[in-house]
Amino acid sequence: MQRVAILVFDGVRMFDLAVATEVWAPHRTVPDLPAFEVRRCAADRSPVTLTGGATVAPDATLGWLRRADLVVVPGMVDPAVPPSEPVTAALRAAHRAGATVASLCAGAFVLGAAGLLDGRPAVTHWG
Repeated sequence: MQRVAILVFDGVRMFDLAVATEVWAPHRTVPDLPAFEVRRCAADRSPVTLTGGATVAPDATLGWLRRADLVVVPGMVDPAVPPSEPVTAALRAAHRAGATVASLCAGAFVLGAAGLLDGRPAVTHWG
């Protein structure tokens, strides 16, 4: 079973979180495709405020990123607001541990802030 960590923090776009959750949803039952263990990870287990004011309760903390096979960073409202050091440190640790790290839309700015795009070409959607 593949482990998927979806990073959540205040200002994450609800749509991006929903897309990532649905794509790797653990209830997928398509024959011959791998099963996934999905966790929404944050600095702690306190509710996180998404766009539109909705909240989500994280399933795990940032430490779980080191156990993940795939880490997904959803887009956020304002990519000019830098992510916290614990978030960028957790992303770097997950990458060093061998996780594939991906982003949706403006989540690419979080990967850039973590230094994971240094010296690499990257593209992202405009919004």
